[in-house]
Amino acid sequence: MFPCRSFPNPSPPSLFHPSRCLNGSTPVHAGAFSGRSQVMAQLLQAGGDLCLHDQQGHTPRDWAEQGGVRQSREVAELLQLCRTHMSALLNGGELAPFAALGPLYAGSGHGLCGSLSSLIQAERTPRPEQIGRSLQTPLALGFGQLRSLQPLGLVTGPPMVDPKELLSAQGEPDSTYESSSHTLMANLLWRGHPVSRRQLKAPGACPDVLLADLQHCSTLHHPNLLPLMALSPSADLAGLCLLFEPVWLGSLHVMLHPPRWKEKGPGTVPGLLPGHMLLQVLEALLFLQAHGRAHGSLSSHAVHLVRPGLAKVGNLEHGRPLNQPCLRPRLQQGYPWGGPGIGLPPPPELYPWLPLELIHGDTPATTSDLYSFCILAQEVFTGELPWAGREGLEVKDKLEAGTQQ
Repeated sequence: MFPCRSFPNPSPPSLFHPSRCLNGSTPVHAGAFSGRSQVMAQLLQAGGDLCLHDQQGHTPRDWAEQGGVRQSREVAELLQLCRTHMSALLNGGELAPFAALGPLYAGSGHGLCGSLSSLIQAERTPRPEQIGRSLQTPLALGFGQLRSLQPLGLVTGPPMVDPKELLSAQGEPDSTYESSSHTLMANLLWRGHPVSRRQLKAPGACPDVLLADLQHCSTLHHPNLLPLMALSPSADLAGLCLLFEPVWLGSLHVMLHPPRWKEKGPGTVPGLLPGHMLLQVLEALLFLQAHGRAHGSLSSHAVHLVRPGLAKVGNLEHGRPLNQPCLRPRLQQGYPWGGPGIGLPPPPELYPWLPLELIHGDTPATTSDLYSFCILAQEVFTGELPWAGREGLEVKDKLEAGTQQ
């Protein structure tokens, strides 16, 4: 059984801001566990995401299987319908007609099938905030991060790439590097074009990191933010890779602190003066702040050296809204769906770069990213890890005790 203690936000989940319980579950998990297909259908229409995991790595499908009630069969059929529709979008570019999916639901009673027909029809009727978006946006209930994306050839969202189209560059040196504690960046070729693929180190290890990064980088665009080029869901829709502009030099962390087996003295950044690089990072942070956002986890891991002379900020999965009421109307105008919500809490390995309010998960101030920027500047000019390389939890204890570096 999966206990759900409380919902911090009683409002329906929006497309980019899923409410979470203390155990990491979402309202969609609770709806699946309840076994009530009508509740699940409404949650999915409101933007609920079947791809999100709780702290134990369980999806809503897992919760539905543990529900142990008669209605769970209808919920399972609803989840399968959502998956079938999303697979049709990925594989064929168009969703299969609802009638073609009828045999799967012929024995489930008219209640669920009729409600889904109404739900699909309602979903195709544009809401006021959707005016201006394509009326041909395909239905992809339950896959919130992929919901507004279109097939190749349309310009309304990043294209989706078949994993078989990603090939290793022949004769090129291996440029794989860690971009966080859970993900890797590797340079590949997509239809002859170089890209950098961000993927999980191991399946199931913090699986929502890439989804959280996607919800931010797909809506925030600036010359000094690492641009998303495409995404590549796995065939079973259980995995996801993000494809970015090719990063030829690696992360700033890799350049400043190379692994011991390849270390040849103090790390240097080729072709990039420290002051110039920090100005590029600062421009990205100012852009985020102007849109009411904090990066939330700025570190040398999040600064990618695209090529000599050019640095870009990535790793947006821990982004959070700033406590700036004056910016909220502007934010809503820029994002018809409400904008990206609260990102994942930063892991302890990033604590040496973060202020206490970000470590504690509180609402960031305008100075929160500035604190991290100053730590980053010190790291760049000294070549030393912040807090002399101490572990994150030790850094947290020292910050809470008022100890300085």
